[in-house]
Amino acid sequence: MKQNSYLNTTKINRVGFTLIELLIVILIIAALAAMIVPRLSGISTQTSSAVNASIVADVNNAVGLYEVRYGKHALGWDSLLNSDDELFTKLHPNLVPHLKLLTLDANQSASLQEAGIVGFHDADEARVSAPSDNSTVFRFLAPGTQVVAFEKVEITEGHGSTLIDNAFNINQYQTAWDHEFVVVGLGGPTGLKGTTIREIPIVESADPQEYYARALCVFMIPPTGSTTPFRAQYIGCFLPDGTSSRQNLDDFNQADRPLD
Repeated sequence: MKQNSYLNTTKINRVGFTLIELLIVILIIAALAAMIVPRLSGISTQTSSAVNASIVADVNNAVGLYEVRYGKHALGWDSLLNSDDELFTKLHPNLVPHLKLLTLDANQSASLQEAGIVGFHDADEARVSAPSDNSTVFRFLAPGTQVVAFEKVEITEGHGSTLIDNAFNINQYQTAWDHEFVVVGLGGPTGLKGTTIREIPIVESADPQEYYARALCVFMIPPTGSTTPFRAQYIGCFLPDGTSSRQNLDDFNQADRPLD
């Protein structure tokens, strides 16, 4: 009995980890986190880029299908201007340097009207959301009407606008580069909604709490001073932060892939 008692009193009951073991566990967790966190970031980038590329494709399909079905373009575009003929102040800063104000002449106004575009909605500066969602101001197009167009700056390479070069395959319009390219927003009550597209998407990556977050569509019209009849031609759309479908697909492909 005494021997058993001695053994019991000298027996060491070990509970938990030693300091060295804890440090080893922490180092292992840190190493795993260093491997996994960048992958999670890559997943987020891939998701956002995939959604953005899908928005561009969906809008282009909807605009093209509407024109084929009805022989004209829908109404409900945002002018990207306020009631003072100035740029909507809540446009994304990546976009603003590439835009200019254009005063339509008679042939340019007729070009848009022939395509079924008779006017645009102006912006309510008191709100960030899409202008036509909250504004009653409708700007009918006529000679002398102000619209928003691409600013074409002469550069050594390309066609004078980095944003256009990035957003579209503009080479097919090289012979018409003296034409003007009108930029409008895809407004909430557009005629596309419920006909060729279910909902008008909001581009979350463009920070809709602070900036205009609708897709932006481009129409080519005659150059200023031209008298040759020309129906406005839809070129395509890009995102309100200035990125294109091509750029978002590149971001998707270059993002870190998740672990297998």
